Amino acid sequence: MRVYRSVIPFVGGGIGAIALFFVGVGGMLPSSHAGASGVIICGIVLAFSLVLASAVTTNRLIMTDEGIISWHTFRKKTIPWSSIKSLGVGRPRGMLPWPGLVINSTSGRIRVDSIVGSRSFVEKVAAELRSFQRAQSNTNSPVSQDTRED
Repeated sequence: MRVYRSVIPFVGGGIGAIALFFVGVGGMLPSSHAGASGVIICGIVLAFSLVLASAVTTNRLIMTDEGIISWHTFRKKTIPWSSIKSLGVGRPRGMLPWPGLVINSTSGRIRVDSIVGSRSFVEKVAAELRSFQRAQSNTNSPVSQDTRED
Protein backbone atom coordinates (compact mmCIF):
# COMPACT_ATOMS: atom_id res chain seq x y z
CA MET A 1 0.00 0.00 0.00
CA ARG A 2 1.30 3.44 -0.93
CA VAL A 3 -0.27 6.81 -0.15
CA TYR A 4 0.10 9.90 -2.37
CA ARG A 5 -0.76 13.47 -1.36
CA SER A 6 -0.56 16.70 -3.32
CA VAL A 7 1.51 19.36 -1.61
CA ILE A 8 0.04 22.53 -3.15
CA PRO A 9 -3.62 22.08 -2.07
CA PHE A 10 -2.48 20.61 1.25
CA VAL A 11 -0.35 23.66 2.10
CA GLY A 12 -2.84 26.20 0.72
CA GLY A 13 -5.81 24.63 2.49
CA GLY A 14 -3.79 24.21 5.66
CA ILE A 15 -2.80 27.87 5.70
CA GLY A 16 -6.43 28.87 5.08
CA ALA A 17 -7.67 26.61 7.88
CA ILE A 18 -5.10 27.97 10.34
CA ALA A 19 -5.95 31.58 9.43
CA LEU A 20 -9.68 30.96 9.88
CA PHE A 21 -8.99 29.16 13.16
CA PHE A 22 -7.11 32.15 14.57
CA VAL A 23 -9.82 34.57 13.36
CA GLY A 24 -12.48 32.42 15.04
CA VAL A 25 -10.59 32.08 18.31
CA GLY A 26 -9.60 35.76 18.29
CA GLY A 27 -13.20 36.86 17.97
CA MET A 28 -14.23 34.75 20.95
CA LEU A 29 -11.75 36.30 23.34
CA PRO A 30 -13.30 38.62 25.95
CA SER A 31 -10.96 41.42 24.90
CA SER A 32 -12.47 41.54 21.40
CA HIS A 33 -15.83 42.94 22.68
CA ALA A 34 -17.57 41.19 19.79
CA GLY A 35 -20.95 40.80 21.46
CA ALA A 36 -23.27 37.83 21.09
CA SER A 37 -23.60 38.01 17.29
CA GLY A 38 -19.84 38.37 16.89
CA VAL A 39 -19.25 35.29 19.05
CA ILE A 40 -21.78 33.31 16.97
CA ILE A 41 -20.13 34.37 13.71
CA CYS A 42 -16.68 33.56 15.10
CA GLY A 43 -18.00 30.17 16.21
CA ILE A 44 -19.19 29.49 12.65
CA VAL A 45 -15.78 30.60 11.28
CA LEU A 46 -14.04 28.35 13.81
CA ALA A 47 -16.22 25.37 12.84
CA PHE A 48 -15.56 26.04 9.13
CA SER A 49 -11.80 26.10 9.80
CA LEU A 50 -12.01 22.66 11.41
CA VAL A 51 -14.05 21.28 8.49
CA LEU A 52 -11.56 22.74 5.99
CA ALA A 53 -8.61 21.29 7.92
CA SER A 54 -10.16 17.83 8.05
CA ALA A 55 -11.08 17.96 4.34
CA VAL A 56 -7.52 18.93 3.42
CA THR A 57 -5.95 16.22 5.56
CA THR A 58 -8.16 13.45 4.14
CA ASN A 59 -7.39 14.23 0.47
CA ARG A 60 -5.16 11.41 -0.75
CA LEU A 61 -4.71 8.61 -3.25
CA ILE A 62 -4.04 5.11 -1.93
CA MET A 63 -2.55 2.39 -4.12
CA THR A 64 -3.47 -1.11 -2.93
CA ASP A 65 -3.28 -4.63 -4.37
CA GLU A 66 -6.99 -4.44 -5.24
CA GLY A 67 -6.89 -1.05 -6.96
CA ILE A 68 -6.74 2.69 -6.41
CA ILE A 69 -8.67 4.43 -3.63
CA SER A 70 -9.13 8.16 -4.12
CA TRP A 71 -10.27 10.37 -1.22
CA HIS A 72 -11.28 13.94 -2.06
CA THR A 73 -13.34 16.22 0.19
CA PHE A 74 -14.72 13.37 2.33
CA ARG A 75 -15.63 11.29 -0.74
CA LYS A 76 -14.09 7.88 -1.36
CA LYS A 77 -13.88 6.33 -4.82
CA THR A 78 -12.45 2.85 -5.39
CA ILE A 79 -11.18 1.93 -8.86
CA PRO A 80 -10.15 -1.72 -9.34
CA TRP A 81 -7.01 -2.45 -11.39
CA SER A 82 -9.01 -4.61 -13.80
CA SER A 83 -11.08 -1.61 -14.92
CA ILE A 84 -8.13 0.74 -15.53
CA LYS A 85 -7.14 1.07 -19.20
CA SER A 86 -4.59 3.88 -18.91
CA LEU A 87 -3.29 6.62 -16.64
CA GLY A 88 -2.30 10.10 -17.71
CA VAL A 89 -2.12 13.81 -16.98
CA GLY A 90 -4.99 16.19 -17.68
CA ARG A 91 -7.08 19.01 -16.27
CA PRO A 92 -8.74 18.41 -12.91
CA ARG A 93 -12.33 19.31 -12.16
CA GLY A 94 -13.26 22.62 -10.67
CA MET A 95 -11.13 25.71 -10.69
CA LEU A 96 -7.78 24.12 -9.88
CA PRO A 97 -5.14 25.58 -12.21
CA TRP A 98 -2.69 22.66 -11.92
CA PRO A 99 -2.51 19.45 -13.95
CA GLY A 100 -4.16 16.41 -12.38
CA LEU A 101 -4.23 12.64 -12.67
CA VAL A 102 -6.69 11.21 -15.21
CA ILE A 103 -7.68 7.54 -15.25
CA ASN A 104 -9.25 6.07 -18.38
CA SER A 105 -11.31 3.13 -17.18
CA THR A 106 -13.94 0.83 -18.60
CA SER A 107 -16.61 3.12 -17.12
CA GLY A 108 -15.16 6.28 -18.69
CA ARG A 109 -12.68 9.02 -17.88
CA ILE A 110 -12.09 9.67 -14.17
CA ARG A 111 -10.35 12.83 -13.02
CA VAL A 112 -8.63 12.30 -9.68
CA ASP A 113 -8.73 15.65 -7.88
CA SER A 114 -6.69 14.43 -4.92
CA ILE A 115 -3.53 14.35 -7.08
CA VAL A 116 -2.78 17.78 -8.56
CA GLY A 117 0.44 19.75 -8.80
CA SER A 118 3.30 20.24 -11.19
CA ARG A 119 3.19 18.20 -14.39
CA SER A 120 6.35 16.31 -13.35
CA PHE A 121 4.78 15.32 -10.00
CA VAL A 122 1.59 14.02 -11.62
CA GLU A 123 3.57 12.19 -14.34
CA LYS A 124 5.72 10.56 -11.64
CA VAL A 125 2.61 9.35 -9.76
CA ALA A 126 1.07 8.07 -13.02
CA ALA A 127 4.30 6.23 -13.90
CA GLU A 128 4.44 4.57 -10.47
CA LEU A 129 0.80 3.53 -10.76
CA ARG A 130 1.42 2.12 -14.27
CA SER A 131 4.42 0.09 -13.11
CA PHE A 132 2.46 -1.24 -10.13
CA GLN A 133 -0.44 -2.14 -12.44
CA ARG A 134 1.95 -4.03 -14.76
CA ALA A 135 3.42 -5.88 -11.78
CA GLN A 136 -0.09 -6.75 -10.60
CA SER A 137 -1.09 -8.08 -14.02
CA ASN A 138 2.10 -10.19 -14.17
CA THR A 139 1.45 -11.75 -10.77
CA ASN A 140 -2.20 -12.45 -11.65
CA SER A 141 -1.39 -14.18 -14.94
CA PRO A 142 -1.18 -17.99 -14.99
CA VAL A 143 2.17 -19.31 -13.82
CA SER A 144 4.09 -21.21 -16.47
CA GLN A 145 5.51 -24.61 -15.68
CA ASP A 146 9.16 -24.72 -14.70
CA THR A 147 10.96 -27.03 -17.13
CA ARG A 148 14.27 -27.17 -15.31
CA GLU A 149 15.56 -30.52 -14.16
CA ASP A 150 17.31 -30.80 -10.86
